[in-house]
Amino acid sequence: MLYSSQALPLYHNWVPASHLDKARDVLIGNVLAKQHQETGLFCTGPLYAVLSRLRPDLAVQIATQVTYPSYGFMLQNNATTIWESWFFSNNTYSHNQ
Repeated sequence: MLYSSQALPLYHNWVPASHLDKARDVLIGNVLAKQHQETGLFCTGPLYAVLSRLRPDLAVQIATQVTYPSYGFMLQNNATTIWESWFFSNNTYSHNQ
């Protein structure tokens, strides 16, 4: 998960001040390029926390996506809980049903 390795150091303030601008630019650039959330469950909170400080508009944009991969995509495919995988599968991954 690309965003995890970029958001967590920013979230935990592990990035040296001399690299802070570059780290922010890389994360924002990748989110802008993909236009979707691509974190696992444990890195979603830190991603949104960092984006809320840096680019709240971008946090809202990816949180409200309905195309794959997104929570909106899950909802459009009748999800009642968060799936174990971003993609829909009839025979491989639990959808907590």
